[in-house]
Amino acid sequence: MAESVDFELQAGATSVEPIGSFTPEPPEPPAAPDSVPAPLRRWLRQAADYARLMRLDRPIGIWLLLWPTLWALWTASFGHPHTRLLAIFVAGSVLMRSAGCVINDLLDRDIDPHVRRTRDRPLAARRIAPLQALVLFVVRMLLGMDWQSNWLDELLRAGGNAVIGLGLFPLLDRTRAWESFAVVVVMESAMNPALG
Repeated sequence: MAESVDFELQAGATSVEPIGSFTPEPPEPPAAPDSVPAPLRRWLRQAADYARLMRLDRPIGIWLLLWPTLWALWTASFGHPHTRLLAIFVAGSVLMRSAGCVINDLLDRDIDPHVRRTRDRPLAARRIAPLQALVLFVVRMLLGMDWQSNWLDELLRAGGNAVIGLGLFPLLDRTRAWESFAVVVVMESAMNPALG
């Protein structure tokens, strides 16, 4: 059997380039169908840039925020959370995480073009203007506050403290000590009113 394998390899052998000379071609972006009007194509590109700015293409941050929230909901409700509460907390997690990504990129827009990992982000690449990002941040925060308005006043105040922390966090994350301090203060101020 080994002879047949050798024979098949020899019979089907073709010239092979050395590995060092192989340079893969970058994949071509999917072509927009010709039937899509140009204004709609521009709008779709802009919508994709906004989604990337909010990191909706990388949902791991949403999951990291959502898993403890869902765990707390399931634990507090003995395995049967109310559908309305579930919707509020899931939407709130998505809204607040995306708002945090927007404000972080807005504050780092002059640094990100110099970092290989972040240079293609929409604000760093100047595909979205800072004013547009600021409007997106404010809209996300207002939507988050609207979701919170379904709650008691104490929770609304706790949410207000979290909003302040969300705005300050990107400024404080430049040093590890201040970043840790900011997380503790924001979590403490947000959780104390909620827990009574």
